[in-house]
Amino acid sequence: MKKTALAYFLRFYQNAWKEIILWTGILVLQSALALPVAWLVKYTFDSAILENQATFIILAGLGVAGLQIFGNVLLLCARSGMVKLNKTATASMREDILRSLYRLSRAFYAETDWSKLQTNVMLEMERVDRLGELVLSQLFPAAITILGLIIYLIYLNPVLFLILALVSPLLWILNRFTTKNMNQVLEHLREATRIYNQGLQSIIQLIDLTRIQTAEEMELQKQQAGIKNLAKASVSWAWTRNSHSLAQETLIMLAMVVILVGGGWLVTNGQMTLGGLVAFYAGVALIRGPLQTLSGNIPQAVEGLQAVQIMHDLRFNPNVEPYTGARAVIVDQGITFESVSFQYKDKIILKDLSLRLEPGVLTSVVGPNGSGKSTLTYLLLGFYRPQGGRLLAGDVPYDEIAMRSLRQQIAVIPQDPMIFSGTIWENITYGDPNPAPEAVQEALSQASALDFIQELPAGLNTCVGEKGMRLSGGQRQKLAIARALLRKPRVLILDEPTNHLDQESTEKIIRLLQASPAPLTTLLITHDPVLAREADRIFTLDEGQLQIAELDEAWPASQLMEEELQPDLEPVPKPSFSTN
Repeated sequence: MKKTALAYFLRFYQNAWKEIILWTGILVLQSALALPVAWLVKYTFDSAILENQATFIILAGLGVAGLQIFGNVLLLCARSGMVKLNKTATASMREDILRSLYRLSRAFYAETDWSKLQTNVMLEMERVDRLGELVLSQLFPAAITILGLIIYLIYLNPVLFLILALVSPLLWILNRFTTKNMNQVLEHLREATRIYNQGLQSIIQLIDLTRIQTAEEMELQKQQAGIKNLAKASVSWAWTRNSHSLAQETLIMLAMVVILVGGGWLVTNGQMTLGGLVAFYAGVALIRGPLQTLSGNIPQAVEGLQAVQIMHDLRFNPNVEPYTGARAVIVDQGITFESVSFQYKDKIILKDLSLRLEPGVLTSVVGPNGSGKSTLTYLLLGFYRPQGGRLLAGDVPYDEIAMRSLRQQIAVIPQDPMIFSGTIWENITYGDPNPAPEAVQEALSQASALDFIQELPAGLNTCVGEKGMRLSGGQRQKLAIARALLRKPRVLILDEPTNHLDQESTEKIIRLLQASPAPLTTLLITHDPVLAREADRIFTLDEGQLQIAELDEAWPASQLMEEELQPDLEPVPKPSFSTN
């Protein structure tokens, strides 16, 4: 793992140093209890038993038990405190990761494997959480305990401790070898999990089509290979973890045998008392537990460290939004495309295009599929930066503008409404922290949505289902229109806004645009000849260039209705995790 990834992980714990010092002090105190335990055991075997001090033997037993119980209470308090500390730090990291998703560019999302991204955000963060809990509540306390017991063992018999220490290199060699193998096996398991999740996601998304085409068995057969691969990878990972654990236990048992033999030899040669050997052996028995905690949790630590690296790479992905300005603007002078050229991968979409969208003017653009119409929308929203030319809001270049400030004044009515799982109210007011009920009612009325909402049993509290599946296409379109109108935008983008509406609703939308009291800057993309005729300026877009057009000459009604508008760039799929 890179040092930068480790630094990113530790950053979320830097404000908790006081708590860490407190719990560390408690752990040191808990470890120091081994010294009085050692003295009681040693004295009991060397003197109390030989001198028949029955009362002392009973008191020593009670003392050892009391110290052990007290130590366990201290350890429990320290672990609980560390767990709470870790959960706070992990929550901050989760929030930071989610915030970073909004930094990433549209190009990143267009080219990203969504199942892999979802796996990273959900499963890998869970592994990071477990790593933090493991380190703070188990590994760190175990390390403190081991350090205290090492001091205790050296105090009892330095020679016997040196013999014990000779086993340590074997543990180091074993850990180094198995850790490298674990990384490879774990990567295979992670990829197998991702492929399985991708297949599961595909089944859910295509459920209707699968049933219509009676393709259930075909889909299941497609997923069988992924299921078998996941099972194989899981078995391999389990075998790796178990073999590592058994090898560690074997080496520790070997150390115990060495202590028994070496200590017995020292006692028979008069270089060590029997009480000293018993106390030393008890210390080794005590150190065995935390040592196994350290070594036995190496597989989980490897998982966590890999997850930290993945989260770090996502958080600091260089493919961020193209504009990073900080200037807030009021878009009251329109939007200008100034000699804009844009290329997506190897495809040239726009060439030296100039266009001014003016307040109070309805500008319409039409063209064949792939001509660049939707690209205009993406550029206007600041999702992409043109390779040539620039965009301006009024006289302010996009490079200087805070995109959040710009987008707050823009509303988009897409041809495929973006409806998420939730209630009608949540969908309409999305992005508005304090929506006024009367403003919502007005927007719904303007979008001709009140009638069908009032017929629903729960009204505005009706759940629409994933992607609005419980609503018709026209109802979803009306909700999208209402959501846009509720924003009171200065710039309105209409991408086939009447795609799912009947003639009456279409005419109402036209009248609404004509009667707008504010001087809206409006860009209209449509194949609807009725709606297109209402535009103040009409352009055709073909081979990346704009031309002024007359409606009847450029767009015969028969041609307009022949084909459906398609996005010019690869669409960004909606993430499958919940929006709410």
